[in-house]
Amino acid sequence: MKNQRILITFLGMLYFITVNSGSADLESIPQSDNAVIAETKTNDANGISSIGDVLQAIREAFTIDLAVKNISERIPYHTSLAAQYGTLTSESVKSMDRKLKVMIAGTHRMMKQLQQREEYKDKEIPFEEYLSVMNQNVFIKAQEGSRYRNSDYLTFEETNWFKFDGSPEKAKVYQVQTWFSNLISDMDVAAETQINITDFTNIVAATGAAVEDFITFFVAAENIERSIVDMGILRYPDIDRPYFKLFRIQLRAYRKCDRILAAQTDESGIKGVYDTIHYVPRRKLMRKMGKKIMEKAVREAEDMFN
Repeated sequence: MKNQRILITFLGMLYFITVNSGSADLESIPQSDNAVIAETKTNDANGISSIGDVLQAIREAFTIDLAVKNISERIPYHTSLAAQYGTLTSESVKSMDRKLKVMIAGTHRMMKQLQQREEYKDKEIPFEEYLSVMNQNVFIKAQEGSRYRNSDYLTFEETNWFKFDGSPEKAKVYQVQTWFSNLISDMDVAAETQINITDFTNIVAATGAAVEDFITFFVAAENIERSIVDMGILRYPDIDRPYFKLFRIQLRAYRKCDRILAAQTDESGIKGVYDTIHYVPRRKLMRKMGKKIMEKAVREAEDMFN
C-alpha cells in the first residue's frame, strides 16, 4: 500500500512540476547515422511537428544538385521524431476514453520536458531520447507482442541510377516504391508516413548521388553505405486504434565491389530497416489517480486539438 501511495503521488507531481531527468542507458539501442543532420522544424504547439509539415519542408528544400553536393554531409530525409495525428480533432478527442486522454496528456508533457532540457537548447534531440521517454513514461506500457523489426536489401547489378538528362530512372523509382511497401508490410504505416511518388523520386536521386560519390572511396574500401532516410514517427491514439504507435524507418544507399583475380563486379542498392512498437495505457495505475488530476489531464488532451 505504501508503494502504491508513493506511485500515485508521483503521478500527481507530473502535472504540477517539470522534471529534468537524465538520459537513460541507450547502449543497446542502434545509434543514428553520424552524418550532420539537416535542420528541420522540430517543435509545434503540441511538442513535435507533424510528419506532413516535415515532409513539405524537405520537398521544398530538395534538389538533385543539393543531394549530389551534400549527400556526405546530411541525411536528405530526416527527422528524429514527427507526429502523425491522423483523424484527431477537438471533437473526436472529446469522445475518446478518458484513460486515452490521460495517456496523451502525460506523453505530451514528457515530450515537452525533454525539449526544454538545456542540453538540447540549440541541438536536435536524437530519436533514442524520444524512445527513452516513451519507455520511462509511467502512463503507458509497451503492448505485448507489438515489437516488430524487418530489414531487407534492394540490389541492382549496376551503379548508374540516372538517365542521360540527369533525372532518376522511373523504373528504379517504382521498384523502390514497391520494395518500400514490402519492407513496411503495413498499409496503415505506409499511409501514415505520407511518403509519395515525389519523395520516392528524391530518395532514388539521393541514392544515385551517393552511389556515384562512392567511386572516390573505393581505393580504401570495397563496401560503402550512407544514410538516405532516417525518420521516426509517433502516431497518436484515436478511437479506432487506441494506442501510440512509434516507428522508425532507416534507408541507406550502398555500393559493393567484389574483386576475384582480374575480374571485378559492382552492385548498388538500398538497405532498409523498419522498427515499430505500440504503447497502451496503464489502466490499473490510472484507476488510482485522484479525480482532480484525472480531470486536469483530460482537459489538457482536449485543449491540444482546439
